[in-house]
Amino acid sequence: MMKLINKLKQVVGLRILKSAVAIILSTYIATLLGLNYAATAGIFAILSILETKRKTLEVGIGRFFSALLGLGLSSILFTLLGFEVYVIGIIVIIFLPLATKIRKFDLNAGFITNMVFANQLLDAGAVTMPFFLNQMALVTIGIATGLLMNLHIPYREQEIIEKQRAIEGDLKIMLEIFSYSLRNACRLGQDMDQRLEMLSEDIKEGLHLSYQYIDNRYLSKDHYYVQYMLMRKSQYKTMEAMRVSLRKKIMTQDFADALSKISMELAMEIETSNDGKAAMEKLEEVKAYYRNLPLPDTRRSFEDRAHLFVFLHQLENFIRIKMEFYQQHYAKHSAVSPTGTE
Repeated sequence: MMKLINKLKQVVGLRILKSAVAIILSTYIATLLGLNYAATAGIFAILSILETKRKTLEVGIGRFFSALLGLGLSSILFTLLGFEVYVIGIIVIIFLPLATKIRKFDLNAGFITNMVFANQLLDAGAVTMPFFLNQMALVTIGIATGLLMNLHIPYREQEIIEKQRAIEGDLKIMLEIFSYSLRNACRLGQDMDQRLEMLSEDIKEGLHLSYQYIDNRYLSKDHYYVQYMLMRKSQYKTMEAMRVSLRKKIMTQDFADALSKISMELAMEIETSNDGKAAMEKLEEVKAYYRNLPLPDTRRSFEDRAHLFVFLHQLENFIRIKMEFYQQHYAKHSAVSPTGTE
């Protein structure tokens, strides 16, 4: 049986498989309880299977209260205006603005199913307590089945860890490219632009996976992976500025060699667990070295020194971002984090 289920998961996908089971199960339960319009429970169930557990719960709660509002509004309007088709249009006109103003729950999530209820009430031709209880039972069965089906959602934590490694690999290569460019007085090429684009995509995907990881854990408020990705996003922006600083070929080598060395050291330490303090101390030594250099004697030397000074401060910001992250998160999460990088 498990082999068959795993095979179906591979062929049609887990979410489609869960939707199929949910619509059958909820309809069967509603039929077993003798409810009218039993298939409506299946509609609620399939609409309740969302991307994450938390979203499923939040939308389910919103849909439940939306059904209360929709049924109440439909009952009042049909009673006052008669059981006519045009009343459904009036229900739409009143329901949508009202649902939008009630911000506590996402009541608009239940709009379509409320229109189904309105049509069923029009077909019943009378507002009765049994009808009201029947519809709310359908809602409850559908939402509960959706929540049940979504109890199993892969956490995908390993994918986040792999994405972390990919991001760190990109950062390592880019720091090496910076070091090479500074040491050999050559202009950055298109390879750096491509690397930055890859890094940006990896961070976006990592953030998406991290937010999903949080939303699939009802009780946990562990935001480590999200904060990690946001930290890398800040470093990415710093990397962009560093690239701009080195677009021009640097011919003055005295100060460039010192920055090349520290860039390479950062690249080599990118996968080690450290708080960034040692790297910052080395950078302070480079800043002291810079202050003791004689003043530039040519326009070109002055321009090179200015570009390198900007690069130095951006490199300092790059390290500081990691230090702040370490102080806030790493010591607490070092047991679960695969890396604690610069």
